Amino acid sequence: MTIPGPPATPASTATPTSGTHTYTCAGGTVIPVTYARDPNGDQTATLIVEGSTNMLIAEGTTAGVTRYSFPSDGSHFTWLIGGNTGTLLWHNGTNNTDEPSQSDCRAR
Repeated sequence: MTIPGPPATPASTATPTSGTHTYTCAGGTVIPVTYARDPNGDQTATLIVEGSTNMLIAEGTTAGVTRYSFPSDGSHFTWLIGGNTGTLLWHNGTNNTDEPSQSDCRAR
């Protein structure tokens, strides 16, 4: 299964690395995200999804898209962000697959 990533963004639109940004997704879901560095120097994204706070750690950047995930073999959210557009995935720890949760999330 191919997981859709954020669409390409103009080079002038940088992926955020600090501050709080609010994203509105295709279905109308609003996701606030705070980007920061933790005490260990890791880049983090803290998302509020479905009423719960999820702190994710940057795993790397490929083709301008940064992947934030929870370092666990269990189920958790994964946030893909490129420029001002994100995609929220649900990582199913049982079968080790990523399933789309929210797409076309755009910073307001």
